[in-house]
Amino acid sequence: MSLAVSELMRIVERMVIIGTVVELDPTAARVKVSLGPGVVSGWLPFAQLGSKDVRIWVPPVKGSQVVVFSPGGNTARGIVYPGPYDGVAPDDRDSAVSLSMPGLDLSVVGGVATIELSTMNVKGNIIVDGDVVASGVSLTGHTHSGVTGGGSNTGGPS
Repeated sequence: MSLAVSELMRIVERMVIIGTVVELDPTAARVKVSLGPGVVSGWLPFAQLGSKDVRIWVPPVKGSQVVVFSPGGNTARGIVYPGPYDGVAPDDRDSAVSLSMPGLDLSVVGGVATIELSTMNVKGNIIVDGDVVASGVSLTGHTHSGVTGGGSNTGGPS
């Protein structure tokens, strides 16, 4: 094989590499990626979904697989994209959309969203067309016992 062909093969092989995140700098939106045994990239930017007014922030985590696209085979100019799925797929993977990360599990199946998290803070209004049920108590259908009808108000919750 000639030197020119050999160099072209090296460039092509380095244009798309599956690697593993070894360090994350979320402030700079950059990661270092293991590109193979004993080879770690410099700090590379990672791609995110979004546009001018819509941004989705899901940085890759240490240990996750990613794909590094390197223009001209130059890994120093690479851009890191999410890689092959390397987790355990949910049982309902054929019909669910899910997002799972430390502190949050979100799944949508058949138009029903299930969110599991410890606390949710909302700034703004929540408008519900239907009922809200908290700990088994319906907002629209609950009653208060021990209250005499009329113009008086009930006491606050206890």
